[in-house]
Amino acid sequence: MGNKVGSAPFFSVVIPVYNGEKYIEQCVRSVLSQTFEDLEVVAVDDGSADSTGQILDGIAKEDERLRVLHPENGGVFRARAAGLLASRGTYVLFCDGDDELSSPKALEMLYESASSEEYDVIQYGYKKVFRHIRVADNTVKTPTVIEREEFYEREYPYLLSSRNIASRLMVNTVTKAYHRRLCESAPAPDALERLFMGDDMLLNLYLLEGCSRALYLPDCLYTSYRLRGSSSRYRREEMHNLDIIKAYQLSFLERWKGKDLQRVTYLHHFETADWLFVHIKNSIGALGREECAALLSEILSLPAFVRAREYFSERNEDALCVRLLVSGNVEEYLSEAKKNGTLPLKARIYKLIKEKIVYKI
Repeated sequence: MGNKVGSAPFFSVVIPVYNGEKYIEQCVRSVLSQTFEDLEVVAVDDGSADSTGQILDGIAKEDERLRVLHPENGGVFRARAAGLLASRGTYVLFCDGDDELSSPKALEMLYESASSEEYDVIQYGYKKVFRHIRVADNTVKTPTVIEREEFYEREYPYLLSSRNIASRLMVNTVTKAYHRRLCESAPAPDALERLFMGDDMLLNLYLLEGCSRALYLPDCLYTSYRLRGSSSRYRREEMHNLDIIKAYQLSFLERWKGKDLQRVTYLHHFETADWLFVHIKNSIGALGREECAALLSEILSLPAFVRAREYFSERNEDALCVRLLVSGNVEEYLSEAKKNGTLPLKARIYKLIKEKIVYKI
């Protein structure tokens, strides 16, 4: 099935990419080679300093279904929003520049569900590839329809706290097809903060707030290649990034009217305390003690951590991460962090795999 001249395609696939010359052609061709052809690809070259832009422009000359945007570098959050704004499809999907669709029939399979009934969002599973190890990740075993009230009460809160919510929603954007009507609530790219993590979850806060009907599919239609990029490295500024994330979450939490508001609010702040303790455990191995102490003092003064400390100072909470945050004692933090050090990256990966069902893909 091909596009009619001048008509909007059924699917738009938005691909934000920065310095992705190694993998971007493989990614784009995994979409353009789909058996379902009524599509467009909107690639957002986020100010790349390598040959990414030239590679994309070259493919665009061969296939008019590819459109390439070349904004100044603004980070992946803005790049996703810019691609979404430029898209025209009935449904919009996202794909990272170093990943790909799992099969040439992925969109054909998705179309069968999207065309039978109209859903605001369709979520599907994905394959995580850790070098030679593949893990299938999905949250349902059979196609599952979720209506407005259940989605609002059970699924959406996962985006407000990201922790311990009984939800089948995935926080990422690459496992979803969004109907055009949801895209009307997308934020303006220039209004967004620069982030290096959490942008998927925040974009979903905007897009899914008004979701009335969702379909979850068990099929793994997307392949995510882990460890290709730099997302696993230690980042000194991670908690500054979390502070920004928490500000976005709080703005949506304050207008969420769900029945479980108290618990979601608790989990929102608990996550702040928990992430900080994990970060300090990582920092102990990456920084000297004095630098780590200075960093911790800096983090404790950030608004998200001040809010969480004030929230828990009025409650009796036994969790170590919360007790440390409330006390604000830097030396105690460092001592407990050293005592409770985290596993090396490779050990964490194999721990993750053990906790999942490994499929022969």
